[in-house]
Amino acid sequence: KFLKTKYPKLFGYLSYIFNFINCIDKNDLLFVTSWQAFFITILNFHPYNKTILLIQHDDDIILAKIFSLKRILFRVIYRLPIRKVTVSYWLKLYLEKKYKIDSIAISNGIDFSTFLMQNIKSKNTSSSYDVMCIGRNVDWKGFDDFLAACELAIKRIPNLRMHIVSSEPISFKTSVPFIISRPQNDKELFKLYSSADCFVFSSWIEGFGLPPLEAMASGLPVVCTKCGGINDFAKSGINCILVDIKTPSQISDAIFLIYSDLELAKKLKQNGIETAKEFTILSTIQKFDKLVLKPYFLK
Repeated sequence: KFLKTKYPKLFGYLSYIFNFINCIDKNDLLFVTSWQAFFITILNFHPYNKTILLIQHDDDIILAKIFSLKRILFRVIYRLPIRKVTVSYWLKLYLEKKYKIDSIAISNGIDFSTFLMQNIKSKNTSSSYDVMCIGRNVDWKGFDDFLAACELAIKRIPNLRMHIVSSEPISFKTSVPFIISRPQNDKELFKLYSSADCFVFSSWIEGFGLPPLEAMASGLPVVCTKCGGINDFAKSGINCILVDIKTPSQISDAIFLIYSDLELAKKLKQNGIETAKEFTILSTIQKFDKLVLKPYFLK
């Protein structure tokens, strides 16, 4: 049960701590997915050597580039003698260079069998060319870049329509036709991937970047920014088209290239599916068991 505080907005993170601190049992091993969650384990008197920290991105990119308590706290966590797991080899090398810390790299994975079950093209019968993206309200996810790219692309693709998938309320202004979908579960999400013609991932920085891999598994040609973690699987001209971050014009050109070159689109689809097969959730579990869990329990 949650411990509820009367003033969650006033106390912010402190309220968050109190809401979750009593949910942590005295387990043999704790796997925390953020530096905030790590502090909760410490407040619950859980020992360092029984905690594993999953690092999904560099918080310096997300937090303001100013002095703040949050920046101090996550850097303290990085220095503590706990095991750290990064979600990509790119992120592992990035953090080693920037913070001089070591970690075990275990790439994210998808349930490819579920994607195959949904990978029966359900493209609607309308004449629109649907370009899909994940809509987010944070700047570094590059949603505004996607909007600007589509404003340019529709000049060459008159039937272009944006298919925006989002789990949160989003507001924007555009002259481009669009639809918004809010899937309630993975099954619905996979069907949405399969109904589109092209997928765009416009983030500025990512620890891994799972949506492009999901799109590949769904048989979609992918346009992706050079945002870091996608280096683990993205190969420009082979399974996707890579463009620079913050470049709507390059994104627009890539969309048009896929639209106009049917052979390239077919190549990206086929190679994307083969790439996705290499990053399954089963593979992730096996690596985690081998590199993280077994060494712990053999001690």
